[in-house]
Formats: sequence, structure tokens, C-alpha cells
Amino acid sequence: MTISPDDLREQPVSRAIAGLVRFIRARSFDYLTISGSPAGTPAANTLYAGYGRTNHIATVPLAGDGSKTIPLAPTAVTGRYIVLLRNLRPVTDDDDLAMRFNGASGASDYGWVNDIFQVNTVDGLGSVRNADYADSEMQFGNVSAGGGVGDAAGEGVSGVITIIPTDGVVYTKVTWELADTASNATLQGISGRGEYKSTSSLTSVTFLFLGSNLETGKITVLEEVAI
Repeated sequence: MTISPDDLREQPVSRAIAGLVRFIRARSFDYLTISGSPAGTPAANTLYAGYGRTNHIATVPLAGDGSKTIPLAPTAVTGRYIVLLRNLRPVTDDDDLAMRFNGASGASDYGWVNDIFQVNTVDGLGSVRNADYADSEMQFGNVSAGGGVGDAAGEGVSGVITIIPTDGVVYTKVTWELADTASNATLQGISGRGEYKSTSSLTSVTFLFLGSNLETGKITVLEEVAI
């Protein structure tokens, strides 16, 4: 509904409200001003081109790949990468999903921890924590026998991974929230954290199963630009 001064002349507080309407009209609050960004303070009615947006980096389907590598090229305004995993399944049952950066696979290049909440029709509800601070990849999920990702109908893993690239001082940090149906038909909610123990700029991210190929699924990588 639009209110004008003419609509309010017969009201007891018409002058005050009419003044408020004129005030709002005169200032036209239909723009956003951003200040304090690397480019300086803009003039009124100005938005920085590109700031605050999300860029699509890649969407890759999986079809029996041994691994899948996606190039990354963070800049000074890259806030984080968001990775969407959709219905990833291994060729071999009971396999462990993992991730590497820049092709690095040294024995102590990564540290990670998973908190896993499980439920199935046999054992009921339970929880597992696993971790490794000196590993050749980040591992997602329950790496014990029977807790890996299943390959049967309805099984697989989906979820969201957030990557905060190094600034050259602090290691690249990673968090994830995944839902996994394991090979023993257990539904697992996986919450994890990890780091790539390098201050080198990211050039790529690689996904793989440790015991077999990536049979099916899709990986999407987005870049969120920071203000």
C-alpha cells in the first residue's frame, strides 16, 4: 500500500506523517552503499561489480573414474569454495571417500576428524569418532569395515564440503556435512573438519575412493566471493 501526504490531511497527525513521507521520498532508500572494501569507499548508489556473488567453477559427472580433479584458482577476494557431492557411489562395496589438494599425497599432508552418528534396523542408534593428523588424504566417514560407502541400490554419499583457502599464513581449512548409506545398510550423518597442511595456494581439488573407482554421481564446485 502507498501512503501519500494527500491521504493523511484529515488525520490529527497529518503534518508529522506527511513530513515523514516526504523525508523517505527525498532519500529514496532503494540502493545499497558498500564501504571499507579493498577498492575504497564508493559513491552513493554504487555496488562493487562481482562482490558478494557465487561463481560456478565446475560440475562434473562421474562414470567409473579412478579419481576426479577439478582446477581451482583462488584470488584475493575468494572467500570459500563450496563443494556439492550428489549421490557418489564406489565401484566396490564398502569403500572410503577421500579428498586431496594440489595432487599432494605425502604421508602427513593432511589432518582430519569425523563425528559420525549412525542408525540402522539392527543395532539402533550409535556414534563413532575417527581421526588422523598425519595422513595422505582427508577421509570422509567411518573407515572401519562395513562403515564405508555402499554400492547397492539406495546407498552412496551426498552432502556439502566447505573449503577456506590458505592466505599464505594459515593452512587451508575444510569442514563437511555428509549423509552416507554405508555398505552395512547403516545411515550415517557425518560432520567433519580437516586441514591441508600447506600454505601454498590451491590449484586443484581431487576426489577419489581409496579402494576402487568413482562409479556414479556428480560433483559441483562453487566459489563464494568475499566482501
